[in-house]
Amino acid sequence: MTAAYTNDLLFKEQSAERQSIQLLKLEMDSGDSGTLPKSISNSNSNSIASMKDDAIFTECDSRGTMSGTREIDFPSQSNSENSIFQLRELQDSVNSISIETTNFSNSYKIFNEPLEDNDIQKDAEEIYDSENELNFYEAVRTGDANLLLANGCDPAVRSPRGETALHRVILNGGPGNVLQFVGELLKYGCPSGVKEAGGGLTALHILTRQLAHAQGSKNLHHNFEAALKTLDLLAHAGPVNAKDHQGRSALHILASSTIFDNNHRTEIKSLIETLLAAGADPSLKNDREETPLHECLECGALNTAFLLIPHTPTSIMSRYGETPLHIASRKNYADMVAKLLEHGEDPSIQDAGGNTPLHLASARGFHQIVSLLVTSPLAQLEKLNVEGLTALQVATESGFINAVRLLLKAGADPSQTIHYCTTIFHRHPDISILIDHELSRRRQLAA
Repeated sequence: MTAAYTNDLLFKEQSAERQSIQLLKLEMDSGDSGTLPKSISNSNSNSIASMKDDAIFTECDSRGTMSGTREIDFPSQSNSENSIFQLRELQDSVNSISIETTNFSNSYKIFNEPLEDNDIQKDAEEIYDSENELNFYEAVRTGDANLLLANGCDPAVRSPRGETALHRVILNGGPGNVLQFVGELLKYGCPSGVKEAGGGLTALHILTRQLAHAQGSKNLHHNFEAALKTLDLLAHAGPVNAKDHQGRSALHILASSTIFDNNHRTEIKSLIETLLAAGADPSLKNDREETPLHECLECGALNTAFLLIPHTPTSIMSRYGETPLHIASRKNYADMVAKLLEHGEDPSIQDAGGNTPLHLASARGFHQIVSLLVTSPLAQLEKLNVEGLTALQVATESGFINAVRLLLKAGADPSQTIHYCTTIFHRHPDISILIDHELSRRRQLAA
């Protein structure tokens, strides 16, 4: 006489990292005798027995009458797969038991008949019953994604934090270790453009953030090719120009990283080119209306800035009216100023305070920057900022004689400066002498 018995068993997996409760469903087709998990409520099919390091199975006859117990030892150091292997070894003592795995969040199904559709449907619906679940990613990892998908599992399902399986695999795995899983998830239809709730991040945002903060990570540089291919997959899956809650695209995030500036210039070049090839927009602005180039310069990521200059529109301004040339000028990046001027940046554009790049460099005494700016045919030496000051007056007020000398040599008018700076000259007599000398020289030339 044959009877099928079904029960649930919870056993606790002991691991160095964490303890996780695993759900087993056991279906056995026995002859005169079989085994059935001992449950809390008299072998009811919905009952659960909470176990620690071992599982106790109760012998039953064909009518379900209990006839004895037998213990199966699960070593505390073993993982779920080892436990399943030990269950397979019981096949000699249990008639026609077959064990298969359909794994999501490390849950295993053990059965000898096809699972009912509603069982798998229930499992698919419960993929996100806990925000700690590894969910659909685990099904992909174990090759069971098709089974879940065929029974209604939504590959776009999200956790309470709004994360998809793509978010979780990248967060858990790191940029150089998830190429295969990302490819599988995309193949099975996991959407790449979903934003999680915390920061409005897509999977691409998360990957680029990991790349941008991977300083000193030998693992990343060892697996750089895999990380680059993963970036390429996600960038082409799109949307490559999606913005997070700060209005930043993946290109903004990667561009602001300085970790590649010293020893890994080839790597940042490959990463930037990968995003650009996938359609990343270098003129896209964040919430402060800054382009990736603006962010590069603010953060000092100069190698990345040099890569972006040819792709960024000239004289594009932030919310505060600053062009990339303003930033490079006030930060004393001489090579960058030269490159931006060569690219066609206009040095006469004024920011929200009415300052040109020349005002900013003059106020800080950056005489090398002043020298570069005054030689531009677009430079306007007499522009006034909101305080009514020229670059020469700003340099004089700040006491930077070398900047004053360069401005005078370039043709800046000292006549207004002599009236404005009467009291200032007492603090900077050397500048006073220089301006007096220049005024006398010009009068002689005009006579």
